Amino acid sequence: MARKSVSLILAGILAASMAFALFSCEWTYDYAATVRSYKPFQGEEFGFTKSGDCGTVTDKYVDSPEWKSRSDGGIQYADLKGKLKGSGEEFLMTFRLTPVEGEKDQFLVEPHSLEFDGDPGGAEEATFLLYYMYGAYNGGFDSVQDFLDSAVG
Repeated sequence: MARKSVSLILAGILAASMAFALFSCEWTYDYAATVRSYKPFQGEEFGFTKSGDCGTVTDKYVDSPEWKSRSDGGIQYADLKGKLKGSGEEFLMTFRLTPVEGEKDQFLVEPHSLEFDGDPGGAEEATFLLYYMYGAYNGGFDSVQDFLDSAVG
């Protein structure tokens, strides 16, 4: 009987401490998860027949992708850091997330910047790299470089 009482008391203390931890922590939104589920280049004008979310496509073409959510001055960002498969070139691509007015947990996702092998670039460079990844994905290429080589040749 004493063992059962001790077990119930410990269970009660554990439940109370978990409830306190849950309610005393500030909840943060995972912006990187939002970008990973984002599906750009879906319109007919892009000519892609395969549809994939950003996480699936980047996982295919980036070695050891590292995603990080952050806020800076009230603006939300998601960073993707890694090396392009096939070339080994390091990059850091940043996406900016703008809340959609009147919609809870909905964001406009935009490529914001790209640092490629130490060289800074803006939204245009980031968009092109993401587009090339989607082109490689759509064409079934093993690397972005293979996709680019096929476009030139």
